[in-house]
Amino acid sequence: MSTTSKGDGWWQAPDGGWYAPPPRHETQSGPPVVPTVRDQQSAEVTTCTNGHQMRPGDFFCRQCGASLAPRDATDTTSNVSTPASFVLQTPPPTDAAPYPSNAPDEASWTKGRKGWIITIVAVAILVLALTTVLVVSSFARHKNASVSQSTAPSTSAVTNATAPDTTSTGNSQQGSQQQQQQQQGQALTDLLSQSSGDRSGVQSATQAIASCGDLVSAEATLNAAQLSRQGLLSQLTDSSFSQLPQSAALLGALSSAWQNSAESDGSYAQWAADEQSNGCVPNNTSDSNYQAAQVTDRQATTAKQQFTNMWNPIATSLGLQTWQPSQL
Repeated sequence: MSTTSKGDGWWQAPDGGWYAPPPRHETQSGPPVVPTVRDQQSAEVTTCTNGHQMRPGDFFCRQCGASLAPRDATDTTSNVSTPASFVLQTPPPTDAAPYPSNAPDEASWTKGRKGWIITIVAVAILVLALTTVLVVSSFARHKNASVSQSTAPSTSAVTNATAPDTTSTGNSQQGSQQQQQQQQGQALTDLLSQSSGDRSGVQSATQAIASCGDLVSAEATLNAAQLSRQGLLSQLTDSSFSQLPQSAALLGALSSAWQNSAESDGSYAQWAADEQSNGCVPNNTSDSNYQAAQVTDRQATTAKQQFTNMWNPIATSLGLQTWQPSQL
């Protein structure tokens, strides 16, 4: 096979390659015979076995590859007999394909060419896509680096901004704790003020009972005082005073004082009811409810003393009001 024709008889296959002609068969030996003009004309119109017109000297059809058709013995176009030495020997028929075995047919060649074209286009698209990605990535890195250099603070600035001073942190925590102590101390002072207001009413009611005064009003006042102290106990339990020094002992003493005071208020109210039912006797200290109130009064006074001993130094440090046991 060759990419160009090497001479007469070479034929071109659908794949574009040129193939050598089949080997020529030698004629019979003998003296050369000069063909007549009639013979030359007959030779020029020879055909293959499939009827395709062939050129003089061709043994195989250039179109289909078939062999030369034998001459008809009854041909009447010429009365001149052709010498035996001039008759060309037709090669014997063969089952082999007229085309070389390595010559692809046109359909296979066209399909292969399309496959190569698709492959080349796909590779080109892939290369273009990779190139685009690399260019965009490079541009993005360059842009990010520029932005980082223009906006990033210096190392010392970052260190100063992100590494807080231990001293300042400690001071900040201490300040926050003092603020919470101040808030909780003020809340406790508000509760103590309410308790002090109830105490003045309780003292007036017990004096009215002892002097056989307005017993009904005295009983109502004492019942109201008992409810008020119970409400203070609920607020004390629901509120948080954990930031105050000795908060557990402080709240325990105050809770005990208010609980005993509330029980005393209830006993004094029952004393007033007894005096109303049995006839009032001035300074009737023999009444059982009066005697019960005396017991809880002493317990409340002890708890109030414990509370004020702990609270007053705290109140002084926070700038809040101090209290005496008799005020609670």
